[in-house]
Amino acid sequence: MAVIVGLLASPSQAEPPITASEFAAHVGNDTIVYQYTDEVGIADYGPNGSLVWRRKEDFCVAGHWRQEGDALCFYFANSEESHCWHFFLRGGKLEAVGTGRDHTRIREVSRSDHPLDCAEVQL
Repeated sequence: MAVIVGLLASPSQAEPPITASEFAAHVGNDTIVYQYTDEVGIADYGPNGSLVWRRKEDFCVAGHWRQEGDALCFYFANSEESHCWHFFLRGGKLEAVGTGRDHTRIREVSRSDHPLDCAEVQL
């Protein structure tokens, strides 16, 4: 039974991830709170794929995102590695599965039109 529940909760293999234009239309210039494992991350989206990211009460870091194949990949000033995800829009909220080895899952839990309080990083 747990296997069936897990299958129902995971993205369908037949369902294609959303595109960059669909993602941009959804996030706009809003701030979105994501939940993943036991962590919370906050993304403040700006124009042309720009964003500021903060995990919990950690420091803020500037970044940008772009589409690569069917994934949306995020690049940050403090890392040379990309973080790529397959995003899906479900019930008006984003859900994503990482393309890395661990297939981390994240989901949108809330959104706001207020920018992140990150004096050290501006969009």
